[in-house]
Amino acid sequence: GPRVFGAHTLDIELLDPEAPALAFEIHPAPGGAQIKNLSDKNVLLNNQMIKTESLTDGDIIAVGSSLIKVSYA
Repeated sequence: GPRVFGAHTLDIELLDPEAPALAFEIHPAPGGAQIKNLSDKNVLLNNQMIKTESLTDGDIIAVGSSLIKVSYA
């Protein structure tokens, strides 16, 4: 199912002081996963603002000063 990331979530808590309460969610999609921005700001995928995008190996999700590298192992 989807995983929700943010400063005030019980799923995956982001400790970055700039992280919004609900930052983004990642959910399964055909061939991988998809990210959905839940915030009006502060979430970038490969330095670009997004609404919903497919994730590929090596993508970088930025929230505040935190960077999260996508890896399919």
